[in-house]
Amino acid sequence: MRIIIKILIIIICINLFGCGVPTEQEVISDFNKSNTDKIALSAHPGEGDGDNVYFHIKYKFKKNNNIKNEVWLYQRKIDTGEWSVSKKGISCKKHKKD
Repeated sequence: MRIIIKILIIIICINLFGCGVPTEQEVISDFNKSNTDKIALSAHPGEGDGDNVYFHIKYKFKKNNNIKNEVWLYQRKIDTGEWSVSKKGISCKKHKKD
């Protein structure tokens, strides 16, 4: 009986800790590979759920020091569980109500 409980605890731990979102460094690396004229300064997750996460990326242009923000949507593939970018450059402007 103790072995079954230990096995169940191990399975639960693997499921809890093995289902994370992409790291900040992974997002920065993806951004820098995709944009030769920009350098990512930081990236942090915003809204999302178990299979979708919006990353807010702060970057600057290589030619000047103008700092901008961009949002990328990462989605987990159902069959493999791997994360990939599905949308880039999502607007994060606040809309005014009329």
